[in-house]
Amino acid sequence: MTLHSLRIALIFAIGASVTACGSDGLFGSSSKNNVDVEELEIIASSGNRLVKASSLLTEQVVKNGMLLQGNVNRCNECDFTAEASTDVSAPTTGDYSQTTTQESGIDESDRVKYDGDRVYLASNNYYWYETLDNGTDNDESRPHVRILQKNQDDSLTSVSKLMLTDKASNVNDLYVNDNKLMAIYNVFGEQLYSHGFVSDLAMTTDIWYPYKQQFGLTVADVTNAADIQVDVSYTIDGYPISSRRIGNKIYLLSSYSNQTDFVLDTESKFTAQAQYNDFIENNEIQFLPKLYTDGAEQDLVSAEDCYLPSDSTESSGYSSVVTLTTIDLTQPDKLESICVVTPINGFYASHDGLYLYYSGYEFIENENKWVSNTAVHKFDFEGSTVNYSASAEVDGDLGWSNPHLRLSEYNGDLRIVTSSNNWNGTDVEHKLFVLRPDEANAQFNVISTLPNAQQPAKIGKLGKVFMLCDIMVIRHIS
Repeated sequence: MTLHSLRIALIFAIGASVTACGSDGLFGSSSKNNVDVEELEIIASSGNRLVKASSLLTEQVVKNGMLLQGNVNRCNECDFTAEASTDVSAPTTGDYSQTTTQESGIDESDRVKYDGDRVYLASNNYYWYETLDNGTDNDESRPHVRILQKNQDDSLTSVSKLMLTDKASNVNDLYVNDNKLMAIYNVFGEQLYSHGFVSDLAMTTDIWYPYKQQFGLTVADVTNAADIQVDVSYTIDGYPISSRRIGNKIYLLSSYSNQTDFVLDTESKFTAQAQYNDFIENNEIQFLPKLYTDGAEQDLVSAEDCYLPSDSTESSGYSSVVTLTTIDLTQPDKLESICVVTPINGFYASHDGLYLYYSGYEFIENENKWVSNTAVHKFDFEGSTVNYSASAEVDGDLGWSNPHLRLSEYNGDLRIVTSSNNWNGTDVEHKLFVLRPDEANAQFNVISTLPNAQQPAKIGKLGKVFMLCDIMVIRHIS
């Protein structure tokens, strides 16, 4: 029994002797839900293969997670430097500086982009809009993307600005390709609940004043920089983890976790079971992210397109829904999305696939120490379709600084560098794993490790975290 399932059991200890008899069973309910509320258990990180679940199971698992994980979900496990990719794109022509990338041919977002002719500059003025004397907003203070034209003498002339929604805060990411510009930015969502009072100074990440998690996405045609034409502008539930561009396609990874202040009764299991049944069967509770445009809303992803660990049951719970959305800049009104309901805190992209990963930690009481492991789930790209391929789990974690740089693909094999730490700052050990996918069995096989019996020497800087230079050396071992 995990700590989470144990917690659920303990809160009913006082009312354990309370029972109810009747023709409808122990809990006196004709509910279609057969899950015992005491048996709820949060999904833990693992290398179990993923499967597409039924829409009913997906809904139940996410709602279970909402009750298990508490009232407020914050971005405390984000990796804002992850990546997604697909087929290799042709190199951009022209002799000019571009964004530094982890993998050649996979474009990464930035707040400044240059196409050899124009500079695209994202503002970062947050939400403090200035007001002019006539009472109107000063556009200079609102979040926008400025376009500057390069002149023959290499000077720059401001040509125009792409103004974003009035609920936008800072612009985080820009992409430019074939006269298409895409901006990703934060959006101030509505307040969900206030615990009895509201503060004008409440921020979106404030634990006491939770706001709806949302971000914005705008795609515009900048063929004529002086006359920008907006193709689409979306607001999406959740927060962006990261994104990558391959040709005209952008792959966006985001996470959504609905928030609730609903609390089960802690005195009576009978009452709590009835409350739980009502919560599960309430069709009005949103459990998947939505997409909003032009006053209309729709599901960003359908429950039928969600992957869960193969050992998930109706008692399993996890509230964070990670969605991978494909956006074609030539057809931005047509989005394709899949989702994963399992712990994910980052991703790495190669030219052959996308690797979602999660490093978890567990305290072993009888050994009085912490241990860590890393789960990886690979998705292959086939055109605009994303298909699950294989999963694996290895010892150690990816650390806190640029964890995606600890992964590298070579000739179809995945190389991962992990670290194991005794948390006293003096004994950090590193391992290199080489994994080969066995797609028939939806798993990776470990084909090599360092250190090993033939090569027992420790790798990395002993007692230190793995540095970027160390990782890059291993990345280029053939």
